[in-house]
Amino acid sequence: MTLVPRETASDGHGGHGGHDMPREDRPNPGDHAHAGHAHDAGGSGAYTCPMHPEVISDAPGKCPKCGMNLVKAEEVESHGPGHGHGHGGHGGHGKQQDHSGHDGHAGHGGHSKATIDGIEPHFMSMVELTEGQPRSSDGLQMDWIEVPFGPFFPGLPAGLRLTLTLDGDTVAASDARSLVCRAELVDGPQMTAGDFVERLAAMMPLGPVAYRTLACAAIEEAASADPGQDARRGRAAAVERERIASHLGWLADFGLQSGFLWLAARAGALQLAVQGADIDGIAAQAGAIRALIRRVETAPLMRMRLGGIAPIGKDTPASGPVDRARGGGSDARIDDPTLAALGFEMRLQEGGDALARFRLRCDEIAQSLDLIAAAGIIAMPQVRDVKTVSGEGAARIETPRGAAQLRVRLVDGKVVQADLDTPSTVNLALVETLTAQQELGDALTAVVSLDLSPWEIRG
Repeated sequence: MTLVPRETASDGHGGHGGHDMPREDRPNPGDHAHAGHAHDAGGSGAYTCPMHPEVISDAPGKCPKCGMNLVKAEEVESHGPGHGHGHGGHGGHGKQQDHSGHDGHAGHGGHSKATIDGIEPHFMSMVELTEGQPRSSDGLQMDWIEVPFGPFFPGLPAGLRLTLTLDGDTVAASDARSLVCRAELVDGPQMTAGDFVERLAAMMPLGPVAYRTLACAAIEEAASADPGQDARRGRAAAVERERIASHLGWLADFGLQSGFLWLAARAGALQLAVQGADIDGIAAQAGAIRALIRRVETAPLMRMRLGGIAPIGKDTPASGPVDRARGGGSDARIDDPTLAALGFEMRLQEGGDALARFRLRCDEIAQSLDLIAAAGIIAMPQVRDVKTVSGEGAARIETPRGAAQLRVRLVDGKVVQADLDTPSTVNLALVETLTAQQELGDALTAVVSLDLSPWEIRG
């Protein structure tokens, strides 16, 4: 940025800054009616920063705060922050002829199209660009931009589109939605119970075992069928195995999003090892899983990164680990006699922030290992033959992301109606609150900490 001379008091034009034309383009005094204007090069005067007017220097140079070239103070007074638009009859300098007959006036302003050596024509400062826009919590006024994250973004589940409106690096607004097409639960009037179970499991790829178990339980209640205690125990263990894999997958996503690549690699590898493992396979991986949990729970950087991020109050609707991490009591397993017999006790954390959600999932991984060992069997749920039974049934199960509830109606052994409530639908509503006025990194961590499933989002 080329410096321009400052008018001095001796020139008799105090406050007359902001001519649009560079010195070399201005008409000479003999052709111009601005008799006595102080635009002579080499005149004494202060230099200041266009963005930080409190920075004053007697010599040209760089702003110590932002690095911008210092300019003559008179240029900032006329073009910069607070430039007036109410100057007496002398606004909008843009043409040479407009300068005629303007001697002795003061307070030129509104010269947004001034041409100064080193600055492109029509340059607008950030102050001008953001004039009239609301300020974010940090007080810095920036241009707002919308930035999409997803449907494929490290750390966020595929299929989730998160759009953040950024005011600098601060989130001014957010919008999160699932890009997964919502399919009807019942595919036609002649859907058998077995087809319905397979369909629901396929619709939930991040929790297929839990939703298969849920469908079987609802249909069995509608048909007044009892699967037997061994089947119940095997199903409970299968869901707990899925919980371990899901929470490990969340740890891997969090590691990827936060830059803990060792965590992403290790948790991801253990997740693959657990998925589909039998009772002996789970036992073989238990030591490595517990070692990983101990390592991440004691990592100081984990506490520094997550502590105080995205806290959730007691009165805000939330489901599953998100609720239990603030001391809430929502866990469908507390009503399950099979799990009670295996020694289940609900895990809770206090604080309700991202660190509490992280710790709760670690606790639940360790607990699920114990429950599987106590069950001694892992069995994939299978729906019983309901023949031509008609009736209505409902079931509720704690999926890895929270409680899901299903209601079904059978007519002659066919599923003709079904309604489903899912935890991610509840927790999706938290995104706007948790990201508002947060810095970008913290906002992304807040969304990741919710562990949303785009396939569960309905409505």
